[in-house]
Amino acid sequence: MADLLDGKGMAWCVALAVLATLQRPQGGGLVVGIAIGLWLASKSRKVTWRDLAGVAVLVIGVVAAYELPNRLFRGTGPPGNVPLPISQVTIAVGNVVSLPLMLGVLLLPFAVGMLRRSSEEEHKLGRAEMIPVAIAFAGLVGAAKLIALHGSFLPGLTLGPWGLGPPTVDGTKVELFPVAVLLPFELLALAGAVVILIWRRRAWNPRLLGTAGTMLAVFSISQFLPLLGYGGFFDRYFVPVAAPLIPLLAAMVSASDIRPRVSAAWAVGLLCLGVVAYIVGQQDYDSWQTARDAAARIAYGQVPASEVDAGYEETAQKIWVPAANDPKLPSDVDKNPMIFLAFAGPDDPRPGVSYSSLAPGRIVILRAR
Repeated sequence: MADLLDGKGMAWCVALAVLATLQRPQGGGLVVGIAIGLWLASKSRKVTWRDLAGVAVLVIGVVAAYELPNRLFRGTGPPGNVPLPISQVTIAVGNVVSLPLMLGVLLLPFAVGMLRRSSEEEHKLGRAEMIPVAIAFAGLVGAAKLIALHGSFLPGLTLGPWGLGPPTVDGTKVELFPVAVLLPFELLALAGAVVILIWRRRAWNPRLLGTAGTMLAVFSISQFLPLLGYGGFFDRYFVPVAAPLIPLLAAMVSASDIRPRVSAAWAVGLLCLGVVAYIVGQQDYDSWQTARDAAARIAYGQVPASEVDAGYEETAQKIWVPAANDPKLPSDVDKNPMIFLAFAGPDDPRPGVSYSSLAPGRIVILRAR
């Protein structure tokens, strides 16, 4: 960040922003963040032609990164657009409500270190300090309602009671993280959001953030804005929103923490717990995916692939990708397939394939007709 503000590192910014856009279109928002950051930096240094050329190359690279995959691999995705059961406004509101909740989840290791405010935060800094409070309040109200209705406020689809990864098969998966385990973690995340956005609300003022800190905050905002127009709730898309804030919060903690050993023990302990949860969740995910593939192979041996609803990944491998290379092949699974796969408990007697994990179960093969 310091190199960029000093007129260096633009080549790295171009390369990393293009790679981010190749991964997900939201990466294109970094162009806005970098442009605003250079504008902020212009108050303390002169913007050179190299800066402007770097931004121009960045725009071209990001547009190419967005367009080339669409043109090279067009037709390999699900055919048509899936109609949304809820309005775009509802999705936008839902993602706004989820923002402070997911920031609490992803930035929780910093919560204890953020408890002590700096001396500059003891004075009021104007109405702008109420912006993070309003964001946090929307999340708290939404969380209370979601927990009351569903026992969880996590928006899905990557983390939930079922485990890690989207459960792209019919039926109900045996829970890997039951409510008794997940809810205390969610309540801690809510507390973390309160500390970061309400208790430390004045720390987010641009005057205290400085040019580099404000630039990181702008990067974060640039990764959130696409979620207002994106047709779905996906918790993993909040990771790039939180990522630019990690070095910013680390700097805040370093500057104001009076008990570094306590906050460090909290952060390291929480991260270790997260690693354990990831290992358990990944093993469970790999296990049921392997069982699903084995069950799908059994089904494909009984009827044509277009008559089997085996879930998103299997359909992509057996239907969408081959159809993109050969228009004569079926482009999608039949609307009323003869066979479909579903999650079931470990003792389910129906034909299928079992999988082993801390939450064992089966992928059963069901005939619809």
